[in-house]
Amino acid sequence: AIAGGVSGAAEDRRVAELQYQRRIAEEAYSRRIAEADVQRQRLVSQGKSVEDPELLAAKQRAEAAEAELARLRREEAEAIKKAQQMAEYRAREEAAQTEIAKMRGGE
Repeated sequence: AIAGGVSGAAEDRRVAELQYQRRIAEEAYSRRIAEADVQRQRLVSQGKSVEDPELLAAKQRAEAAEAELARLRREEAEAIKKAQQMAEYRAREEAAQTEIAKMRGGE
């Protein structure tokens, strides 16, 4: 039971870390989008057009951030699923151990 508690705590920390990383990635993505929008507005207000290489670079940065965010979301979902499975297995083990103790006590 102690080993299960330790591994459960480690899994909880992993889930929390993944959630933190996802939140950081989402914030970074939002900042990049906002910065690109401010840059575009500044160029337009100065009468300059946004050139294709700038658009391409901004698009690539946005897509990279989106891919990172998707990866973090997948990892988080996998970690949550694993934590749920671990909790189920621990509960099953505990129920079986309780039943064993009852049977041995009744002998």
